[in-house]
Amino acid sequence: MAFSSLRTLLGAGAVSGSIAVFGGGTTGSNSNVLDQVNISSLADATSWGTLVRTCAYLGACSSGANDKGLFMGGDTSGVYGKPVDAITISNPSGGSSDWGDLHNVHAYTMAGASNGTGDVGVMAGGWT
Repeated sequence: MAFSSLRTLLGAGAVSGSIAVFGGGTTGSNSNVLDQVNISSLADATSWGTLVRTCAYLGACSSGANDKGLFMGGDTSGVYGKPVDAITISNPSGGSSDWGDLHNVHAYTMAGASNGTGDVGVMAGGWT
C-alpha cells in the first residue's frame, strides 16, 4: 500500500464503513494532504483532498453513524493549534471545512475516539 505523497509522522485518521481517510503529517515541511484507503481491499491510497491548514502531529476521531471525521489540534510549524477541521468521509469533495476550535491548544500523541452514534467525540493527551 502506498500513499499519494510520502509523509512521516502522519498523526491522524478517520474511518467510516470501508473508507479510511488520513491527513496531515510532514515531508520536511507540514502537509495538508488527505488520502483515502478502501480498507476492504488491498490497494494504494488515493488523494481525497486537503485539510484547511497544514499541520503535523494532530489527532482525529470519526463516527460511522454520521459519516463525519474530525482532525484536531496539531503542530503548525512550531505553533500548537486549536483548530478542528471536519470532513464528510464518503464525499471526497476536495477538502475539509473549519469546524471550530478545541478548548485548549494540543499537539503530539493525541488520541481521538467517538461513541459511534454520532453525538460525542473526544480528544485526549498531547502537549499543550
